Amino acid sequence: MENTAVHDIENTLEIEFSTEIIASPYSIETHFHKNPEIIAVEKGSCTVELNGNSYCVSEGQVIIILPFRIHAVSVPKNSRIRRSTASQNLWLAFIDGIQDKVPASPVFAPTEETFSYYTHVMTREFGEERTKYVRFTKPPATRILAKSLMYLIGAEFIASAEFIPDASGTNSCYMIEKMAKYITDNFKNDISLVTMAKEFGYNPQYLSRKLNNAFNINFKKLLNQHRINHAFCLMLNTTLPYSEIAFESGFQSIRSFNQICLDTFGKTPKELRTQYSQRSTDSY
Repeated sequence: MENTAVHDIENTLEIEFSTEIIASPYSIETHFHKNPEIIAVEKGSCTVELNGNSYCVSEGQVIIILPFRIHAVSVPKNSRIRRSTASQNLWLAFIDGIQDKVPASPVFAPTEETFSYYTHVMTREFGEERTKYVRFTKPPATRILAKSLMYLIGAEFIASAEFIPDASGTNSCYMIEKMAKYITDNFKNDISLVTMAKEFGYNPQYLSRKLNNAFNINFKKLLNQHRINHAFCLMLNTTLPYSEIAFESGFQSIRSFNQICLDTFGKTPKELRTQYSQRSTDSY
Protein backbone atom coordinates (compact mmCIF):
# COMPACT_ATOMS: atom_id res chain seq x y z
CA MET A 1 0.00 0.00 0.00
CA GLU A 2 1.62 3.24 -1.14
CA ASN A 3 -0.57 5.69 0.80
CA THR A 4 0.85 7.37 3.85
CA ALA A 5 -0.42 5.50 6.89
CA VAL A 6 -1.82 7.57 9.74
CA HIS A 7 -1.27 6.23 13.24
CA ASP A 8 -4.61 6.15 15.08
CA ILE A 9 -2.91 6.78 18.41
CA GLU A 10 -6.18 6.92 20.32
CA ASN A 11 -6.86 3.29 19.39
CA THR A 12 -3.30 2.34 20.34
CA LEU A 13 -2.82 4.03 23.68
CA GLU A 14 -6.11 5.26 25.13
CA ILE A 15 -9.26 3.48 24.03
CA GLU A 16 -10.15 0.17 25.67
CA PHE A 17 -13.26 -0.37 23.55
CA SER A 18 -14.95 1.47 20.72
CA THR A 19 -17.86 0.63 18.44
CA GLU A 20 -19.94 2.43 15.83
CA ILE A 21 -22.21 2.00 12.83
CA ILE A 22 -20.91 3.40 9.55
CA ALA A 23 -23.38 3.89 6.71
CA SER A 24 -22.58 4.52 3.08
CA PRO A 25 -20.98 6.18 1.35
CA TYR A 26 -17.97 6.56 3.65
CA SER A 27 -14.20 6.10 3.53
CA ILE A 28 -11.69 5.64 6.34
CA GLU A 29 -8.17 6.72 5.40
CA THR A 30 -5.14 4.46 5.49
CA HIS A 31 -4.17 3.99 9.13
CA PHE A 32 -3.03 1.50 11.77
CA HIS A 33 -3.34 0.97 15.52
CA LYS A 34 -2.51 -1.55 18.21
CA ASN A 35 -6.11 -2.49 19.06
CA PRO A 36 -7.51 -5.43 17.04
CA GLU A 37 -10.54 -4.45 14.95
CA ILE A 38 -13.71 -6.24 13.86
CA ILE A 39 -15.74 -5.04 10.88
CA ALA A 40 -19.10 -6.78 10.47
CA VAL A 41 -21.08 -6.02 7.30
CA GLU A 42 -24.75 -5.71 8.22
CA LYS A 43 -25.93 -4.62 4.77
CA GLY A 44 -24.37 -4.51 1.31
CA SER A 45 -20.58 -4.76 1.34
CA CYS A 46 -17.36 -2.91 2.07
CA THR A 47 -13.84 -2.96 0.70
CA VAL A 48 -10.86 -3.19 3.03
CA GLU A 49 -7.35 -2.48 1.79
CA LEU A 50 -5.14 -4.45 4.16
CA ASN A 51 -1.36 -4.58 3.87
CA GLY A 52 -1.44 -4.17 0.12
CA ASN A 53 -4.31 -6.61 -0.49
CA SER A 54 -7.92 -5.73 -1.29
CA TYR A 55 -10.77 -7.64 0.37
CA CYS A 56 -14.45 -7.36 -0.51
CA VAL A 57 -16.47 -8.16 2.61
CA SER A 58 -20.08 -9.06 1.87
CA GLU A 59 -23.25 -8.90 3.95
CA GLY A 60 -23.11 -11.37 6.83
CA GLN A 61 -19.31 -11.55 6.70
CA VAL A 62 -16.69 -10.25 9.09
CA ILE A 63 -13.10 -9.13 8.65
CA ILE A 64 -10.68 -9.18 11.59
CA ILE A 65 -7.77 -6.76 11.45
CA LEU A 66 -4.87 -7.72 13.69
CA PRO A 67 -2.65 -5.23 15.60
CA PHE A 68 -0.51 -2.80 13.58
CA ARG A 69 -1.94 -3.92 10.23
CA ILE A 70 -2.12 -1.00 7.82
CA HIS A 71 -5.63 -0.70 6.43
CA ALA A 72 -8.25 1.54 4.83
CA VAL A 73 -12.00 1.01 4.57
CA SER A 74 -14.49 2.03 1.90
CA VAL A 75 -18.24 1.63 2.43
CA PRO A 76 -20.19 1.98 -0.86
CA LYS A 77 -23.71 3.25 -1.38
CA ASN A 78 -26.55 1.34 0.31
CA SER A 79 -24.19 -0.46 2.70
CA ARG A 80 -23.81 -0.49 6.48
CA ILE A 81 -21.07 -1.86 8.72
CA ARG A 82 -20.47 -2.29 12.45
CA ARG A 83 -16.88 -1.32 13.28
CA SER A 84 -15.49 -2.26 16.72
CA THR A 85 -12.04 -2.14 18.31
CA ALA A 86 -10.89 -3.55 21.63
CA SER A 87 -7.60 -3.32 23.49
CA GLN A 88 -5.56 -6.48 23.81
CA ASN A 89 -6.38 -6.79 27.51
CA LEU A 90 -10.01 -7.35 26.46
CA TRP A 91 -8.99 -9.84 23.78
CA LEU A 92 -5.86 -11.38 25.25
CA ALA A 93 -6.76 -15.07 24.80
CA PHE A 94 -7.56 -14.42 21.13
CA ILE A 95 -4.23 -12.67 20.53
CA ASP A 96 -2.34 -15.40 22.38
CA GLY A 97 -4.17 -18.05 20.37
CA ILE A 98 -2.80 -16.79 17.07
CA GLN A 99 0.70 -15.90 18.25
CA ASP A 100 3.25 -15.99 15.39
CA LYS A 101 0.53 -16.94 12.92
CA VAL A 102 -1.61 -15.02 10.45
CA PRO A 103 -4.87 -16.05 8.78
CA ALA A 104 -4.64 -17.03 5.14
CA SER A 105 -7.65 -14.70 4.78
CA PRO A 106 -8.91 -12.21 7.40
CA VAL A 107 -12.47 -12.49 6.04
CA PHE A 108 -14.88 -15.16 7.25
CA ALA A 109 -18.59 -15.87 7.58
CA PRO A 110 -19.78 -16.52 11.16
CA THR A 111 -22.85 -18.69 11.64
CA GLU A 112 -26.08 -16.81 11.03
CA GLU A 113 -26.98 -17.12 14.72
CA THR A 114 -23.64 -15.69 15.88
CA PHE A 115 -23.69 -12.81 13.40
CA SER A 116 -27.26 -11.88 14.27
CA TYR A 117 -26.62 -12.02 18.02
CA TYR A 118 -23.41 -10.01 17.78
CA THR A 119 -24.89 -7.18 15.73
CA HIS A 120 -28.17 -7.11 17.68
CA VAL A 121 -26.58 -6.95 21.14
CA MET A 122 -23.94 -4.43 20.02
CA THR A 123 -26.71 -2.10 18.83
CA ARG A 124 -28.90 -2.72 21.87
CA GLU A 125 -26.12 -2.05 24.38
CA PHE A 126 -23.94 0.53 22.63
CA GLY A 127 -26.19 2.18 20.06
CA GLU A 128 -25.34 3.22 16.54
CA GLU A 129 -23.33 6.37 17.15
CA ARG A 130 -19.68 6.08 18.10
CA THR A 131 -19.28 4.88 21.69
CA LYS A 132 -15.80 5.02 23.21
CA TYR A 133 -14.54 3.77 26.55
CA VAL A 134 -11.16 4.91 27.76
CA ARG A 135 -11.63 2.25 30.39
CA PHE A 136 -14.66 0.43 31.73
CA THR A 137 -15.41 1.21 35.36
CA LYS A 138 -19.11 0.75 35.94
CA PRO A 139 -21.20 -1.19 35.63
CA PRO A 140 -18.70 -4.07 35.40
CA ALA A 141 -21.27 -6.10 33.45
CA THR A 142 -20.80 -3.74 30.49
CA ARG A 143 -17.12 -4.59 30.26
CA ILE A 144 -17.83 -8.32 30.50
CA LEU A 145 -20.50 -8.04 27.79
CA ALA A 146 -18.19 -6.17 25.39
CA LYS A 147 -15.46 -8.71 26.02
CA SER A 148 -17.82 -11.66 25.46
CA LEU A 149 -19.06 -10.24 22.14
CA MET A 150 -15.51 -9.86 20.84
CA TYR A 151 -14.65 -13.40 21.94
CA LEU A 152 -17.83 -14.73 20.32
CA ILE A 153 -16.62 -13.56 16.92
CA GLY A 154 -12.97 -14.38 17.64
CA ALA A 155 -13.77 -17.97 18.66
CA GLU A 156 -15.58 -18.73 15.41
CA PHE A 157 -12.82 -17.05 13.44
CA ILE A 158 -10.10 -19.20 15.03
CA ALA A 159 -12.22 -22.34 14.57
CA SER A 160 -12.84 -21.72 10.87
CA ALA A 161 -9.76 -19.86 9.58
CA GLU A 162 -6.68 -21.41 8.05
CA PHE A 163 -3.56 -20.07 9.77
CA ILE A 164 -0.08 -19.90 8.34
CA PRO A 165 3.26 -18.89 9.93
CA ASP A 166 3.77 -15.13 10.14
CA ALA A 167 6.69 -14.95 7.75
CA SER A 168 6.04 -11.48 6.43
CA GLY A 169 9.70 -10.96 5.65
CA THR A 170 11.02 -7.46 5.12
CA ASN A 171 8.34 -6.00 2.84
CA SER A 172 7.42 -2.34 3.35
CA CYS A 173 4.19 -2.92 5.27
CA TYR A 174 5.84 -5.42 7.59
CA MET A 175 8.69 -3.04 8.39
CA ILE A 176 6.25 -0.22 9.16
CA GLU A 177 4.31 -2.49 11.53
CA LYS A 178 7.52 -3.65 13.17
CA MET A 179 8.76 -0.11 13.76
CA ALA A 180 5.37 1.06 15.02
CA LYS A 181 5.23 -1.84 17.47
CA TYR A 182 8.75 -1.15 18.71
CA ILE A 183 7.87 2.47 19.50
CA THR A 184 4.55 1.54 21.10
CA ASP A 185 6.17 -1.08 23.31
CA ASN A 186 9.20 1.03 24.29
CA PHE A 187 8.18 4.71 24.26
CA LYS A 188 8.58 4.96 28.05
CA ASN A 189 12.24 4.00 27.72
CA ASP A 190 15.22 6.03 26.50
CA ILE A 191 15.06 4.86 22.88
CA SER A 192 16.21 6.44 19.63
CA LEU A 193 16.36 5.73 15.92
CA VAL A 194 19.83 4.29 16.51
CA THR A 195 18.69 1.88 19.23
CA MET A 196 15.80 0.72 17.03
CA ALA A 197 18.10 0.20 14.06
CA LYS A 198 20.47 -1.80 16.23
CA GLU A 199 17.56 -3.90 17.51
CA PHE A 200 16.46 -4.74 13.97
CA GLY A 201 19.91 -4.98 12.39
CA TYR A 202 19.30 -2.19 9.87
CA ASN A 203 20.96 1.06 8.95
CA PRO A 204 19.36 4.01 10.83
CA GLN A 205 19.11 6.07 7.63
CA TYR A 206 17.21 3.24 5.93
CA LEU A 207 14.67 3.03 8.76
CA SER A 208 14.40 6.82 8.86
CA ARG A 209 13.39 6.89 5.19
CA LYS A 210 10.84 4.13 5.79
CA LEU A 211 9.31 6.06 8.68
CA ASN A 212 9.13 9.32 6.80
CA ASN A 213 7.58 7.67 3.76
CA ALA A 214 4.96 5.87 5.87
CA PHE A 215 4.06 8.49 8.47
CA ASN A 216 5.28 11.73 6.92
CA ILE A 217 7.02 12.46 10.24
CA ASN A 218 10.35 11.39 11.68
CA PHE A 219 11.14 8.96 14.49
CA LYS A 220 11.40 11.63 17.18
CA LYS A 221 8.01 13.15 16.36
CA LEU A 222 6.32 9.75 16.26
CA LEU A 223 7.93 8.85 19.58
CA ASN A 224 6.79 12.12 21.15
CA GLN A 225 3.24 11.49 19.88
CA HIS A 226 3.14 8.32 21.96
CA ARG A 227 4.64 10.01 24.98
CA ILE A 228 2.38 13.07 25.01
CA ASN A 229 -0.77 11.02 24.43
CA HIS A 230 0.16 8.75 27.32
CA ALA A 231 0.86 11.82 29.46
CA PHE A 232 -2.50 13.29 28.41
CA CYS A 233 -4.25 10.12 29.57
CA LEU A 234 -2.42 10.28 32.93
CA MET A 235 -3.35 13.93 33.38
CA LEU A 236 -7.03 13.11 32.89
CA ASN A 237 -7.13 9.90 34.89
CA THR A 238 -4.74 10.45 37.80
CA THR A 239 -3.66 13.09 40.28
CA LEU A 240 0.04 12.43 39.71
CA PRO A 241 2.27 15.52 39.80
CA TYR A 242 3.53 16.74 36.44
CA SER A 243 7.08 15.59 37.10
CA GLU A 244 5.94 11.98 37.63
CA ILE A 245 3.70 12.14 34.57
CA ALA A 246 6.61 13.35 32.47
CA PHE A 247 9.00 10.60 33.50
CA GLU A 248 6.30 7.90 33.49
CA SER A 249 5.58 8.86 29.87
CA GLY A 250 9.21 8.62 28.79
CA PHE A 251 10.20 12.28 28.69
CA GLN A 252 13.76 12.85 29.77
CA SER A 253 13.01 16.24 31.35
CA ILE A 254 10.13 18.41 32.56
CA ARG A 255 11.21 21.02 30.04
CA SER A 256 10.77 18.69 27.05
CA PHE A 257 7.41 17.50 28.44
CA ASN A 258 6.15 21.08 28.75
CA GLN A 259 7.36 21.99 25.25
CA ILE A 260 5.84 18.96 23.51
CA CYS A 261 2.56 19.52 25.36
CA LEU A 262 2.50 23.14 24.22
CA ASP A 263 3.41 22.18 20.64
CA THR A 264 0.74 19.46 20.51
CA PHE A 265 -2.20 20.97 22.38
CA GLY A 266 -1.36 24.66 22.44
CA LYS A 267 -1.52 24.56 26.23
CA THR A 268 0.78 23.83 29.14
CA PRO A 269 0.18 20.61 31.13
CA LYS A 270 -1.41 22.65 33.94
CA GLU A 271 -3.76 24.45 31.53
CA LEU A 272 -4.68 21.19 29.84
CA ARG A 273 -5.48 19.37 33.09
CA THR A 274 -7.57 22.31 34.31
CA GLN A 275 -9.53 22.39 31.06
CA TYR A 276 -10.41 18.69 31.26
CA SER A 277 -10.77 18.41 35.04
CA GLN A 278 -14.56 18.09 34.85
CA ARG A 279 -14.59 15.74 31.88
CA SER A 280 -15.59 12.12 32.42
CA THR A 281 -13.12 9.66 30.90
CA ASP A 282 -15.18 6.54 31.43
CA SER A 283 -17.33 6.99 28.36
CA TYR A 284 -17.70 9.77 25.84
